[in-house]
Amino acid sequence: MRVFRFNVIAVATVIFSATPVMPITLTGNYDTSGRAFAVALSGNYAYVADFNDGLDIIDISDPSSPTLTGDIDSFHASPWTIDVAVSGNYAYLGDGKAGLVIIDVSDPSSPTETGSIGGMSDPYRLAVSGNYAYVAGRTGLNIVDISDPSSPTVRLVHTTVGNRALDVAVSGNYAYVARATHGLFIVDISNPLIPSDAGDLDTGDRAYGVAVSGNYAYLADNNDGLDIITAAWFGSSTTVTSSTKPLQADRFSDGFTTTKTAVGVPYGSGYIPIFLALGYGLYTLRFRQPS
Repeated sequence: MRVFRFNVIAVATVIFSATPVMPITLTGNYDTSGRAFAVALSGNYAYVADFNDGLDIIDISDPSSPTLTGDIDSFHASPWTIDVAVSGNYAYLGDGKAGLVIIDVSDPSSPTETGSIGGMSDPYRLAVSGNYAYVAGRTGLNIVDISDPSSPTVRLVHTTVGNRALDVAVSGNYAYVARATHGLFIVDISNPLIPSDAGDLDTGDRAYGVAVSGNYAYLADNNDGLDIITAAWFGSSTTVTSSTKPLQADRFSDGFTTTKTAVGVPYGSGYIPIFLALGYGLYTLRFRQPS
């Protein structure tokens, strides 16, 4: 049996440099029995999308000694769980076979399936905002009504995003979609039932992951590394939260292949910590947004 590891890491940050300010150190780890594809944090727990083993819930109250609290894989005979988001008492799973699966995690030691909906072609990553889940998939952006967790409903599929939508992040009234070879696509979801195209940027490689913080979107762009994108019209003062044409603000590449990115809480003099998933591990940067 192949074992994959969920790691808890004390992270140092750098300013667009391959040399860390201080060494990155491993704080703790837990070996999951499946393939750990994604993780979401809520309170003292890490929720791990463990591919063929479904969902693992890991107690991280002691980061040096994470322990398994509960798990569930009964929602499909052979799950392909590749993403997870947590909101309130529910975990939302993106599963390549079962579709969107909603798990009640009010008791982390005994998670139970609440509802699910299939019919989405190859759901990859997802984001949850309010009463809707936004699921990136092969046919575009699936907008799913989750107001009744026991009976989620696909309201529509926004196909103008194009095929192979690989990741999605939601901030305010906009969904930011990493769409493989077509870069970043921004969708206005101020009315989730009537989404409209707000802007797009072809970044040149294969956009695997996206995260948003403040006025910038951070795109994991495969061999092109990290793209930092703002949505300003050629030097104007409008930002990524406006429905304007996005522009590339900066790029950082150090010969690595990026597949997923996350953005931390701003600290110090406006620094943003950025975490990149690479083929060989974790890379960390810090970026100071212009005032």
